[in-house]
Amino acid sequence: MQNKKNEYVIKSTFYGKKLNGLKIYYFGNEQPKILRKDGGGFNGGKHILEVLSHKLKKFEFIITGEKRSQIKKIGKKYFVYFTLTDIRLLNNSTFQKKREVGLKLTNNYLSSVFPKIFTTKEKFFTYERGMIAELLTKDFNPAILSRDDLNALTAFLPKIYSRAKGKNLDVTSVYKNKQSIQLLYLEKLISDFDDRTKKKYGESNWQDYFRKYILLFQDGYIKKLEKINIGVDIRFPDFCVITTDDYLDVIEIKVPSARLLLQDKSHKNYYWSGEISKAISQTEKYLDSITKNADQIRRVLADKLGINLRIIKPRGIIIAGTTAEFEKNKEKADDFRLLNEGLKNITVIPYDEMSRRVRNTIHVIRDLKNIKKKK
Repeated sequence: MQNKKNEYVIKSTFYGKKLNGLKIYYFGNEQPKILRKDGGGFNGGKHILEVLSHKLKKFEFIITGEKRSQIKKIGKKYFVYFTLTDIRLLNNSTFQKKREVGLKLTNNYLSSVFPKIFTTKEKFFTYERGMIAELLTKDFNPAILSRDDLNALTAFLPKIYSRAKGKNLDVTSVYKNKQSIQLLYLEKLISDFDDRTKKKYGESNWQDYFRKYILLFQDGYIKKLEKINIGVDIRFPDFCVITTDDYLDVIEIKVPSARLLLQDKSHKNYYWSGEISKAISQTEKYLDSITKNADQIRRVLADKLGINLRIIKPRGIIIAGTTAEFEKNKEKADDFRLLNEGLKNITVIPYDEMSRRVRNTIHVIRDLKNIKKKK
């Protein structure tokens, strides 16, 4: 619940006859700092109130401490609740546009006088110290950001951490935010991944997906290798990853709907389906080819990519199917485990197991954050 509503009267000829004398309301005992003590309103107030007056005719303007701005209509009267954050955002946007328009007009005029030096294609985006800090307050709602804004912020963060040195970089703040950022992208990753597994995407689509996101699913992977031209006689897979200790994993992708096991009724046990058997055979050929040509592969990767790879018993990872296939069948689940353990340097990982691994990481991060909060 908000406190008692107080009124503030505009006493400024700058607002014109129509708006001079208009009342602005706010909650709390203290008058918001943006409201001038002389009744001169607030920066951007004239434009906001003019637009509201033109559109709504009869309205009441209220500065609110709630998380979002909103408009309510009671009878024929509108009640406009505006947050301080949105007022600041609007002012920053208006101020920025004014500067850009002024700079552009000036540049265009100079281009007409000095065409050899100035062109009309110049773009102006001005920055002032403190502008971003004022914009990104705790009340700022990230939901209003466009996709372009989100992508730009995400891409720019690593530059801040790598280039902002000395007193400009608060290392403690960076480490505090690391886990929160990691949680955000892992939660988004797993939400999208689980949604995808419910749809009927083809094998090539899933291959493209894991090429893009495989490093996020496994902390032990640090780099992808794709379509490396090692040599004519070497069977090198299209998709490999390098582990943190510089070993090699070969990734083979099948679809979530792939059948993992078939039943041998005569012997009352289960065996790999034809699709998984083919994937195992293909992966074994890759591993055998890599092992036999380990020296040549190491030299090429060192020369081309500067990677000092350790090719000792490379592993094969086959991502296929889901455990839902044997969720209510203990014998089938046990046979899947036995068959998996019996493979040489190859592991079959169902899609929901990939999901479970990321969820476990999320739980660990949350537990660490909770421990730090208690301390």
